[in-house]
Amino acid sequence: MNLESLNYSANIDNARIDSLGYKTRSNFACVCIFVMLAGLPDSLFAQTASNASLPLSQAQLQQLGEEFSRAHRLQDQGDERAALAIYQKINQAQPKLVEPYINMAAIFTSNGELDKAQQILVRGLESDPASALLFTGLQKVYGAQASHSYAQALGTKSKVESRFELAIVDSLAMSVNLIDNSPSQEISVAADDNEAVVAKLEQRLVIAQTQLEQASSQLDEKNREFELAQTALANSQQAREQLLSSYVFEEQANNSELVISEIETSRPVAAEPVVTPTVDLNTVMIARVRSWASAWSDQNVAAYLRHYADDYSAQGSSRANWVEQRRQRLTQRSFISIEVSDFRVAEADDNLIKVSFKQRYRSDSFDDTIRKQLTFKKNSNALEQSKIVAETIVSS
Repeated sequence: MNLESLNYSANIDNARIDSLGYKTRSNFACVCIFVMLAGLPDSLFAQTASNASLPLSQAQLQQLGEEFSRAHRLQDQGDERAALAIYQKINQAQPKLVEPYINMAAIFTSNGELDKAQQILVRGLESDPASALLFTGLQKVYGAQASHSYAQALGTKSKVESRFELAIVDSLAMSVNLIDNSPSQEISVAADDNEAVVAKLEQRLVIAQTQLEQASSQLDEKNREFELAQTALANSQQAREQLLSSYVFEEQANNSELVISEIETSRPVAAEPVVTPTVDLNTVMIARVRSWASAWSDQNVAAYLRHYADDYSAQGSSRANWVEQRRQRLTQRSFISIEVSDFRVAEADDNLIKVSFKQRYRSDSFDDTIRKQLTFKKNSNALEQSKIVAETIVSS
């Protein structure tokens, strides 16, 4: 790298920023307004036939709650495909329940699938137009989509899709209490009821105005970022010159350190005897599992991830998505407690070690006990550094 190439790069960056100008910012405003208004379907303001739910017995309510808890547990453990299947089953049985819509949308937003999350939340509002949870979630999705559209207008890579998260609902407590178990009565509305039509239009206008205000606020924030970028580019030339000067001094310092290193390595060093310690497999691997559980309990994301192999990922998910999901799971709770006991250690083929144990997971909103198995890839040089290559639930 030389000064001429650095200058050339700076000129390209300046030209690109200046070419955006007021026209790009105006285009973004149009994009935001279009997304906010066009994304609001008529179904948000009218009841549909799918709202009707059959009266539920106490046993049926309990069964729905147990199924929802099982899906939430699978989602928390990273098995999102199985969780989605259960949420959809509950949704088909009782479309009035808003919690399955919220948690399905959270799965899609965590994987960057904002369009699918939007469709799920709109379906939920069709079943329950008065749900504040569904409306708030839809607002957040629209906001993320608007930010993504702005980033595309600037020609930059948006990070919204890989980082956007919706809060997960833990139980059916809120919606179950709202289900009316008495026989429903049909309400007929005259087709020419002008007052109802006006009320719906006024409601739609208020929502559109709110979305427009949010888009305007986001545009102001992006304009401030744009001005800061221009200021930074104005000072970049001086920074590049200083960086180039530092390369010269760093090269001189490296040459000096190389000479000193050659002198030090030329001195004879007495060989030390190699001692191979006796390692107890059970003791080392149980300690490895306890270390993994301790990092999880401490909500120490970096220490927790160091227990896994570099290429580890949950089934059906990329490494990056799995890391981001685990980071969210570890940090969104006010506390987590992991207790492990009843260990069984066994060596397997292909240089693998399997450790099964009883695990009790507790947090501020969940308490569960299962039997789990961790499969480690043996590190022949340091057994205590063996990494997790598979994680499975043996029984719940």
